[in-house]
Amino acid sequence: MSYLSNRKQKVVISGQSSDTFGVNAGVPQGSILGPLLFLVYINDIVNDIDCNIKLYADDTSLFIVVEDEYAAASKLNSDIETINNWSVQWLVNFNAKKTEAMTISKKSVKPHHPPLYMNDDMISEVESHKHLGLIFHEDGSWHSHVNKIIEKITPRLNLFRALKFKLKRKYLQTIYLSFIRPLFEYTDIIWDNIPDYLSDKLENMQLEAARIVTGGTKLSSINKLYDETGWELLSERRKKHKIIKFHEMFHNKTPDYLSDIIPQQLFNIHNYDTRRTNDTQHIKCRTAFYQKSFLPSVIRSWNAIPDDIRLSPSKLTLKGYLNQNVRKMPNYYFYGDRKGQILHARLRMDCSNLNEHLFKRNLVESKNCTCGRIESSKHFLLECNNYSLVRKRTIEKIPFPYNIETLLFGCNNLNQEENVLVFKQVQQFLVDSKRFG
Repeated sequence: MSYLSNRKQKVVISGQSSDTFGVNAGVPQGSILGPLLFLVYINDIVNDIDCNIKLYADDTSLFIVVEDEYAAASKLNSDIETINNWSVQWLVNFNAKKTEAMTISKKSVKPHHPPLYMNDDMISEVESHKHLGLIFHEDGSWHSHVNKIIEKITPRLNLFRALKFKLKRKYLQTIYLSFIRPLFEYTDIIWDNIPDYLSDKLENMQLEAARIVTGGTKLSSINKLYDETGWELLSERRKKHKIIKFHEMFHNKTPDYLSDIIPQQLFNIHNYDTRRTNDTQHIKCRTAFYQKSFLPSVIRSWNAIPDDIRLSPSKLTLKGYLNQNVRKMPNYYFYGDRKGQILHARLRMDCSNLNEHLFKRNLVESKNCTCGRIESSKHFLLECNNYSLVRKRTIEKIPFPYNIETLLFGCNNLNQEENVLVFKQVQQFLVDSKRFG
């Protein structure tokens, strides 16, 4: 009572303040007790509502499956009136101009739906609506949401590109993983059933980030870029995110409205044993769009996982299984100054200025070195007489056996310090040779 009683407020603008006046309703924001009191205050708004209603803080959504347009509109209008009466009783003002209605349908010719009203103001109908950061579109597609992702990431990627030659690889990768990739993945388990052309747009943006981090060129192979970074395809990460969420649902670690939508396991349907008795029943789909949506698609992936992994309540066990083939980049890939890192990475990805690499992309007429032999990475690093003196000062100082694979990728049989020494001498050779300007 003392927390809420005799509270006062005033407005301050440019150093000038209004008179102080009392606060007769509401809950102070920014406090520990505030959210609980707000929930106590608002939770009875759902009483006497016939449609479906969802609350998230002060964001209230009504929705209904439309079988008859006029009956649906009548129910919604009745519930809106009930909510409006609640607001009058509890001194909360709803703004009809900030309230939106949307009909979601895959029909090419949408039926006419009667208007909805709040306080005698007609609620505007929109083609798309942003709800908790997710943009819904009236045709059920996610192109508006994906385009918004692209719009948000593009300026960050432009700023990121400006840092390509200024920051070391470790810092660039940290920036990408911390400030850019999360934008690709917000709510991704919901909108993963996007068409290939939208998925490719997102993937191309990640590939551009990979080129920035590694120093790769436009001609870098996609596979080599992913090998070089150890990153996964965004589509593969979305698939894993769905499986992890389904694991939480399967083991009752989510709210009931998620756990309750899981179909039965086969042993609850059949009274005989099969090899797939622990599988979850598949969902029949009439359209490819629905087949690629969360529940039908994740059940197919889930049933392909071994029983002992699925039945284990440990999320770490599941993640270990899902990530067993993910390559972790060795720390020595981050060694060196930026120029040496870039030149070294370009040799690993076959996108350097060596004539063999350029010839493969039809950029030069011959793949031969000035000495007459094919200018491959091996020839350049180990054989070409043009760089004998530089090689003696750098690579040949490595005090243990090595080959071209060791010089480019390091060696698992060497420890961290030994691999760092290899990378140091190779990068010194690349810079001192002046082959790449």
